[in-house]
Amino acid sequence: MWELSSWVRWYARYLECLLSTSRLLGYFLCSASSALEKERAEENVSTFTNSDLLKELDSLVDLLEETCRIPDSLCRDNELIRTVTVFVSEDYLSAMEAILIRLREFGHRLSCLSFGDSVELVCTLRRLERFKERLSPLFSHKMAAFEGFWISVAEMRAKLESQREVGPVSALLSEEKRVGASESARFGGRVPMSSSRDSPRFASGRLVGLTRYHLPFQDSVELFA
Repeated sequence: MWELSSWVRWYARYLECLLSTSRLLGYFLCSASSALEKERAEENVSTFTNSDLLKELDSLVDLLEETCRIPDSLCRDNELIRTVTVFVSEDYLSAMEAILIRLREFGHRLSCLSFGDSVELVCTLRRLERFKERLSPLFSHKMAAFEGFWISVAEMRAKLESQREVGPVSALLSEEKRVGASESARFGGRVPMSSSRDSPRFASGRLVGLTRYHLPFQDSVELFA
């Protein structure tokens, strides 16, 4: 009974994640009755902004992450558990299809992706690839479809890394921290301001006219400093 209750709790969380992803996509991810809406939404993918595509892709990856949390138990012979597993398997295939559609669209945009979008996309794909070892054994009866999916994910990540010279995630985070440093802190380290006499002096065109008074240039600077 305890194992069955763990399945019920997990499936409730999973359904909540599925509904959240479906709301973002604009159609229920695995519903034959909304096939027309699904087809229309997928045709409109090319009109989405990069930001919208990244949000949808991230939500789909969230769904697969929740799928990875499926309970490890010995009650899979239960009729209810088998039914749930079939539903989740169908959702998994639909999620993979939706991800591939968005990856193909990103493939058409590789040359015009900003560095920030490339970084975010690489991070999302790396997060997705971490689920491969967990997800593949769960639905081994569909292994052929899964292998093609993971190959496409790896190829897209490799293209992004080669074209944008994006390094490991740790390097990306370090770069973001470096760029995030305040301008004042960086500039303050370049010009020490220990006293008013240490203030930097800049040549000004206004001082050129003072030469008619036959003042030395250095004295002129000191006078107007």
